[in-house]
Amino acid sequence: MDLLTGYELEIEKFGKDDDMYPDRHIHSIVEARYGKRGGITDNPDVCALPRPASVARMLEVSTIPLAGYDYDEVRTMSLAERKESVLLLQRAFSPLAHIIEMGKAVDDALFSSYLSREVRTNSYAGPQELVNAGLPANIYSVRSGFAGRALSFVVYGSSGCGKTVAMNLIRSLYPTAIHHVIGDMEYIQIPIIMVTALVGNMSELMISIARAIDDVIGAGPVWERRMKKNNVGLSGAVVKEAIRIFHVGLIVIDESQFLKFDASNVSLENLIGIAEDTGCSLGFIGNKDLIGKMNRYPRFVGRTMLNRIEVSCTADTDREFFIRAVQHLWRYQWTKQYTELTDEILEELLRDSMYNISILKAILMRVQAEAAAKYPAGGVTAGYIHEISEKRFSIIRTLILDDSEESERVVLKLLQQNTDDISSDAKKLAVKANQKLLAEMEEQTRIWGPTKYADIETALKIYGISRAQVKTVINKLMQKDPELPGRDVPYIIDEVRRYIADNTDSNITKLSRSRRRKKELDVEGEALVREVMRESIAEGGGV
Repeated sequence: MDLLTGYELEIEKFGKDDDMYPDRHIHSIVEARYGKRGGITDNPDVCALPRPASVARMLEVSTIPLAGYDYDEVRTMSLAERKESVLLLQRAFSPLAHIIEMGKAVDDALFSSYLSREVRTNSYAGPQELVNAGLPANIYSVRSGFAGRALSFVVYGSSGCGKTVAMNLIRSLYPTAIHHVIGDMEYIQIPIIMVTALVGNMSELMISIARAIDDVIGAGPVWERRMKKNNVGLSGAVVKEAIRIFHVGLIVIDESQFLKFDASNVSLENLIGIAEDTGCSLGFIGNKDLIGKMNRYPRFVGRTMLNRIEVSCTADTDREFFIRAVQHLWRYQWTKQYTELTDEILEELLRDSMYNISILKAILMRVQAEAAAKYPAGGVTAGYIHEISEKRFSIIRTLILDDSEESERVVLKLLQQNTDDISSDAKKLAVKANQKLLAEMEEQTRIWGPTKYADIETALKIYGISRAQVKTVINKLMQKDPELPGRDVPYIIDEVRRYIADNTDSNITKLSRSRRRKKELDVEGEALVREVMRESIAEGGGV
């Protein structure tokens, strides 16, 4: 292999928060752009990395609102729809303090990883399947004589505190892969690969790494097939080759506490060896039990001691971020009455959630689901929330404090059960509502005939009157005039509109804010058109 020389990168100037790869979510592999990083202008892997995200940018990326949420629309939903919509809370996210520290740790790991390598060329440096697929694989990335080692890190905290979500959000700031063309040479750089160690078996972990590389490249299970043919030792050699060919900068291992940590474990030595031989950084994510295990294995202590991030709410800043998360999530409500967030409710949610974002969301979903089904006489109060959280989540809080491997598995199972229960209730309600609707439709067909009622609904919809309002008003009109179904459609439409006009303050006939505004705009628009027509005629112009 020859050292890659005689090239000059086209360095661009990027501002502090400029997005180097705005199309990274559209294409899995983006074309490389180069910017000056830490004074480096001649290392393509370093220069192609996005600049470190500022705190403001990190907070912006990690604030995820619920698109399309409208409380006015919630009021018109059926109970089944509201219960089902409660589950949308899982998609909302408000930044927690640890995402800023984690973002810096990832950038440091990538920068040091690529800085410690030199790039050498080879006419063939990959499996034949890659060449046949037309993928570039002719530049190796290898360790240089750079003093020191690539920085690795560990992120630890209780189950459900937002470690994995934060890492996925940070990954979204980087391209999945970057395509470099330097002279007549080209190659692909994969900045971050993330795998999960739920099994704990090192062979399975190696296969997961190979599968993750295959997923990015998209040429089929090339590396996975090669991996399954070898033992752990030889699998390590295959992983090293893949890391060098595709310039993998960082491998993040989620649920790392399930790895079999043992001072005599040859498999762990393989993992460390991969990092040492290739310059690839390692990131470990797990619960607090992970630190105890790592401390018994000096090779891991040395690599991560200076970059350990505890995800907790022990500092005032951490607690302030969590309070903002509560305020952000509380905005989304699916009950008939909207409840303001009082100091008492806020304090209750902080206590009952134990500053754990997964438990907080579970409590909010359960409270919303129960209050939507049967709104409490005294309203949604701190006492009401505590009663539900004690009944539903006291076991989870105990398990969180235990913080063992088995406890974590049970916690995840119980949190999922809470979601499944709410979803199941919503489905049952939807089935009942559908059965009731079918019965009503059959009754309407018997009384009104097959199409007359549908024609009335369609005509009134033009005036911004919903199906539910039509049904309610016609039922009231029929109490006064039982012969209404036999009358002409225009007469019935006029009667419904007249009733609504005479009862505008009634909750039954009141239009939603959005529909009311649309109706106002229609009226205003029609008046404007008429005014323009009058002016045009007065001036002798044609229309």
